[in-house]
Amino acid sequence: MCDLLDDLPQSDPWSVYQVHDLIDLLEFGLRKVLGDLKPSKGSVDIGALLRQAHDQSKLRASQLDHAIRAWELRNPPYQVLPATRPL
Repeated sequence: MCDLLDDLPQSDPWSVYQVHDLIDLLEFGLRKVLGDLKPSKGSVDIGALLRQAHDQSKLRASQLDHAIRAWELRNPPYQVLPATRPL
Protein backbone atom coordinates (compact mmCIF):
# COMPACT_ATOMS: atom_id res chain seq x y z
CA MET A 1 0.00 0.00 0.00
CA CYS A 2 2.78 2.43 0.90
CA ASP A 3 4.48 1.71 -2.42
CA LEU A 4 1.28 2.59 -4.26
CA LEU A 5 1.00 5.85 -2.35
CA ASP A 6 4.63 6.67 -3.06
CA ASP A 7 4.00 6.16 -6.79
CA LEU A 8 1.24 8.78 -6.88
CA PRO A 9 2.23 12.12 -8.40
CA GLN A 10 2.97 14.91 -5.96
CA SER A 11 0.38 17.65 -5.84
CA ASP A 12 -0.09 20.91 -4.03
CA PRO A 13 -2.47 20.23 -1.11
CA TRP A 14 -3.96 23.72 -1.50
CA SER A 15 -5.20 22.78 -4.96
CA VAL A 16 -6.91 19.65 -3.63
CA TYR A 17 -8.63 20.87 -0.47
CA GLN A 18 -11.97 22.60 -0.46
CA VAL A 19 -12.78 25.35 2.02
CA HIS A 20 -15.16 23.17 4.02
CA ASP A 21 -12.35 20.61 4.43
CA LEU A 22 -10.05 23.27 5.88
CA ILE A 23 -12.76 24.52 8.21
CA ASP A 24 -13.28 20.95 9.44
CA LEU A 25 -9.53 20.76 10.15
CA LEU A 26 -9.70 24.09 11.96
CA GLU A 27 -12.61 22.81 14.06
CA PHE A 28 -10.63 19.67 14.93
CA GLY A 29 -7.59 21.76 15.90
CA LEU A 30 -9.65 24.14 18.04
CA ARG A 31 -11.20 21.21 19.88
CA LYS A 32 -7.72 19.78 20.56
CA VAL A 33 -6.25 23.09 21.74
CA LEU A 34 -9.21 24.66 23.50
CA GLY A 35 -10.91 21.47 24.55
CA ASP A 36 -14.16 23.17 25.49
CA LEU A 37 -15.47 24.05 22.05
CA LYS A 38 -19.13 23.12 22.38
CA PRO A 39 -20.25 20.33 20.03
CA SER A 40 -23.09 22.61 18.89
CA LYS A 41 -20.45 24.99 17.52
CA GLY A 42 -19.31 22.98 14.55
CA SER A 43 -17.72 23.72 11.20
CA VAL A 44 -20.85 25.49 9.90
CA ASP A 45 -20.64 28.02 12.75
CA ILE A 46 -16.88 28.44 12.34
CA GLY A 47 -17.31 29.05 8.60
CA ALA A 48 -20.01 31.65 9.26
CA LEU A 49 -17.80 33.45 11.78
CA LEU A 50 -14.87 33.50 9.37
CA ARG A 51 -17.06 34.92 6.59
CA GLN A 52 -18.41 37.63 8.91
CA ALA A 53 -14.91 38.58 10.04
CA HIS A 54 -13.71 39.19 6.49
CA ASP A 55 -13.71 42.82 5.36
CA GLN A 56 -15.96 42.99 2.28
CA SER A 57 -14.24 46.09 0.88
CA LYS A 58 -10.86 44.33 0.97
CA LEU A 59 -12.33 41.27 -0.74
CA ARG A 60 -13.84 43.41 -3.52
CA ALA A 61 -10.47 45.08 -4.10
CA SER A 62 -8.61 41.77 -4.25
CA GLN A 63 -7.36 39.83 -7.25
CA LEU A 64 -9.37 36.88 -5.99
CA ASP A 65 -12.63 38.82 -6.27
CA HIS A 66 -11.77 40.00 -9.79
CA ALA A 67 -10.80 36.49 -10.87
CA ILE A 68 -13.99 34.95 -9.47
CA ARG A 69 -16.18 37.60 -11.11
CA ALA A 70 -14.39 37.09 -14.44
CA TRP A 71 -15.00 33.34 -14.11
CA GLU A 72 -18.68 34.00 -13.40
CA LEU A 73 -18.96 36.06 -16.60
CA ARG A 74 -17.41 33.23 -18.62
CA ASN A 75 -19.58 30.56 -17.00
CA PRO A 76 -23.22 31.63 -16.87
CA PRO A 77 -25.50 30.86 -15.07
CA TYR A 78 -23.07 30.09 -12.22
CA GLN A 79 -22.63 32.73 -9.53
CA VAL A 80 -20.12 32.24 -6.72
CA LEU A 81 -20.20 35.69 -5.13
CA PRO A 82 -23.28 37.73 -4.32
CA ALA A 83 -24.10 40.62 -6.62
CA THR A 84 -21.99 43.70 -5.86
CA ARG A 85 -23.65 46.14 -3.52
CA PRO A 86 -22.53 49.62 -2.52
CA LEU A 87 -20.36 49.66 0.60
